[in-house]
Amino acid sequence: MRTTFRHIRNAVLGVAVLAACTACWGDPVGPRAAGASQAAEQLLADLPRVQPAGSVSDVARTAVAEDRGRVIGEAEVGAEHLVAYTTASGCGLLVVAAAGRDRVRLQMTASRPSPSGTSAAPAAGSPPGGPYGTASSRTSGPGDRFAQLFCSDRSWVATYDSPAARQSRTEVGPSLVLSPAPGSSGPFVMAVGSEALRQQAGDYFRRR
Repeated sequence: MRTTFRHIRNAVLGVAVLAACTACWGDPVGPRAAGASQAAEQLLADLPRVQPAGSVSDVARTAVAEDRGRVIGEAEVGAEHLVAYTTASGCGLLVVAAAGRDRVRLQMTASRPSPSGTSAAPAAGSPPGGPYGTASSRTSGPGDRFAQLFCSDRSWVATYDSPAARQSRTEVGPSLVLSPAPGSSGPFVMAVGSEALRQQAGDYFRRR
């Protein structure tokens, strides 16, 4: 797993433990699933490549190329864009500021678990769609940010908390974004994958 920051950097890698509550997220901004029967086994590798919007495109192309990655989703959350991508061995999260000189705010990766040939039950603190490889990262000082990334061969899920992240406005690709409820301290949640798994991830975090 690799985590990089362009500002103050302090990375913590390991199993993600989520602290949340029932009212921490509002209604989903992205599309809801029609039902759990739709393409639950679709692999991230089979999802179409996504072109990030506007001026984010050039920044994302360069940063993701460093990991030899492929972009599969994007969400605009206030003054920042969350870019979901896959690599040969796992998943990546890139956070790009909408404007400014040093626009890459966070970049991290998590490896997929090695195939075991058997279906494992979801680990405690993980959404459906696993088993997951996980990573978490936190910065300190001005612009404090905290991100958690869950990676499986079928599902990409991240939580993200930042002062610059506000109400989500747009999503690109097969993405669902849950915005924190007004007055809540909960993070944003972004899920990429089949419609069924996006709905399951959304339901999981809404219940927490």
